[in-house]
Order: sequence, then C-alpha cells, then structure tokens
Amino acid sequence: MKRRLAFFVLLGPFLSWLIFLAMLSPKLLTGPRFEGGLGFFAIALGICYFPGILFFLAAAGLDHLLSRVQSPLRAVLLAVVGFGVAFTLFYVLSRGGPEKDFQQYWFFLGLMGAVPVAVCSWLSSRSQTAQ
Repeated sequence: MKRRLAFFVLLGPFLSWLIFLAMLSPKLLTGPRFEGGLGFFAIALGICYFPGILFFLAAAGLDHLLSRVQSPLRAVLLAVVGFGVAFTLFYVLSRGGPEKDFQQYWFFLGLMGAVPVAVCSWLSSRSQTAQ
C-alpha cells in the first residue's frame, strides 16, 4: 500500500503537470514571450500538486479496492474514472471563466486525470506482482 500511495501522490501530479505543459506548449512556442516563465511553471506545478493530492489519494483508494483484478482492465477503468473526474472538476471550476478555453482544451483537461491515474495503477500492479 505504501508503494501505491507513493506512485499516486508523487508521480500522479507530476504527470498531470507534464500534460499541462504539453497542452500549453503550442501557445508558448508560437505566442509572444512573457517574463516570469519559470515562476509560472513553478506555480503550475504547485497547482497540480496541492489540489491534485486529494484526487490522487482517492484514485489510490479505488486502485486498492480493485487490486484483486490483475488485468490491464483495471488501469483502463481507472483511466476512464480519472478522465471523468478531471473533466467534471475543470468544467465546474471554469463556470465563471472563458468557455472558449474549456471547449478548446476539454480533452487535454480530461487527460490530466486519465493518463496519470492509469500509469500509476499500472505501476502499482507491476510492483504488486513483483512482490
């Protein structure tokens, strides 16, 4: 269980941050340069980690409940749940914001939950079978 928590709490938000950077990279590479880029990336990392820890703790709990299932289906199921939760959270949080941005990036926002959860679930299942 300790390894599972380590995968989900440490690696999960970092992978979300990498997906966030991939989502923004076309705008950052083609748009105007701005001052404080490193500070922006550090703040974005903090935003991915601190609120994301609760999400990834819940995902680790669900992964633990499904730990008896030793198939790739577990990671796929968790990816679908992660996509849905991330999509819903971003939709609810962006209600007062620009709707155009949400419509443009909804898939990437869902991937910020789906991919890290699936990777962490897969790693925890591999670590479980190795023991």
